[in-house]
Amino acid sequence: MACHDPERLFSLECTAHHCPVPEFVCPDCLQNDYDSRKKSKVPPALLAPAEIDEASQSAGEFSEALGISPKLWERWFADPLIRCNAIRSPARYGAMFGIAAVVVFALGWILVITIVLWLLILSFVAYAIYLGYLAYTVESPDRRRSLIMKAVMPFCIAVFLWCLVPGSKSLPEEITNSIGMKLKLIPAGGFLMGSRDKEAAHQTDEGPQHKVLITKPFYMGVTEVTQGQWFSVMGTKPWSGKEDVAEGDDYPAVYVSWEDAVAYCKKLSTTENNLYRLPTEAEWEYACRGETTTAYSSGSSTEPVKDYVWFHENALDIGEKYAHLVGTKKANPFGLHDMHGNVFEWCSDWYVSDYYGSSPASDPPGATTGSFRVYRSGSWFYPASDSRSANRGRDVPSSRYYDLGFRLVLSPSGQ
Repeated sequence: MACHDPERLFSLECTAHHCPVPEFVCPDCLQNDYDSRKKSKVPPALLAPAEIDEASQSAGEFSEALGISPKLWERWFADPLIRCNAIRSPARYGAMFGIAAVVVFALGWILVITIVLWLLILSFVAYAIYLGYLAYTVESPDRRRSLIMKAVMPFCIAVFLWCLVPGSKSLPEEITNSIGMKLKLIPAGGFLMGSRDKEAAHQTDEGPQHKVLITKPFYMGVTEVTQGQWFSVMGTKPWSGKEDVAEGDDYPAVYVSWEDAVAYCKKLSTTENNLYRLPTEAEWEYACRGETTTAYSSGSSTEPVKDYVWFHENALDIGEKYAHLVGTKKANPFGLHDMHGNVFEWCSDWYVSDYYGSSPASDPPGATTGSFRVYRSGSWFYPASDSRSANRGRDVPSSRYYDLGFRLVLSPSGQ
C-alpha cells in the first residue's frame, strides 16, 4: 500500500517501506499509488472528495480562462499532480500551476509575435529591394522616381516593425556627451577579480581571486577626465602652478581629490540630467581587463605593456616627469585608453584589505566604511608592476597628487 497519510506525507522518511527518502518521492509509494489509480480509476486516498472538488474547481477556472479543454488540463496538469502525491493543498497548487501555465502561454505568444514581426520585416525589405531594382532597370525618369518613392514606404514600415520586436533596441557602443567626452559601452558579464598568488608582484590584498558578475552594462570614459573637461564643468584649475604637471586641454586633470571627483560627477549629472559617477572597484577592473585573464590586458609579459601604458620606463626615466596626453597609447579590448597607466584613477569604494574574502558575487559595491578610498590603474611615476589589472591602491579622500586623477562612469537611462 502507498503512504497516503497526509500527516506523514512530508515526513523525513517513508515509514511504509523504511526507505530514507520522503514519502512523496518514494519510488515504491509512487508505483503502488499509480497501479492503484490505474486499476480503480479513482484518485488516491490522499485527497478527500471535498478537496478534489476544490482542486478541480480552482484548476478548471484557470483552464477555462486560458481556453484549454478540461480533458487537456486534467491530462497534463491535474492528473500528474494527483498521481505523484505532489498536492498537499489542492487550491493552492491548482493556482500555482495555473499561473505557470499563463507564463508558458505568454512566452509562447511572445515567441510567435516575434517570428511574425521578423517575417513581415523581411517581406517589406524584400519588396523595397524589388522596387529599387525595378527603378534601376527602367529608362523613364518619371517611372524611376515613382518606383523609388514606392520603395520608401515598405522600408519605413520595416523599420517601424523592427522597433516593435522584443529586444531589438540596443544601446549605442559609443556616445559623446555635452562637453565632448567620449564614453564606451561596457557590456554586462563576468570575470575573475584579483590575482593568483603566483602572479608576479602579487599583493595579499588582491586575493583571494574570485568570480564577479557585472549584471548591467554601463558607459565608461574612453580616457581619464582631461583638464579641458574639468574646466568646462568646474571652472577651476587645481593643477595650475603645481610641480610635475604638463598643462593643456588634453592632459589628464590631476591634483584632484576623491571629494573633488565626486563633486565633478554631481555637477555634470545635474547639468545633463544624467547619472555620472565614479566606477566601483569591480567595474573598473572588469573594464580594464576587457575579458582577459592575464596580468595586463595585453598579456602576462611587461614588454608589450609599453605600447599601452605610460610608466616610469617610458616617462620618468627619460625625463618626462608628468602625465602625458590622453589616448596616445593603444586601447584595451573594450576600446579604453590609459587603463594601465598615465595617472592613478579614483574609484567609489572604501578600501578594506581583506574585502575580497566576503564581497558579494554580483555587483560588489565595496565596503561600507573605511579610512581610505580605492584608486586603480598605474602611473607615469611607478613601474609596470603597479599597472597590473589587479593592483589596488588607496589614499585618504582628500589627497591630491601629480599622478592622481579619475575616469567617469555613466549609467544608461533607466538603471
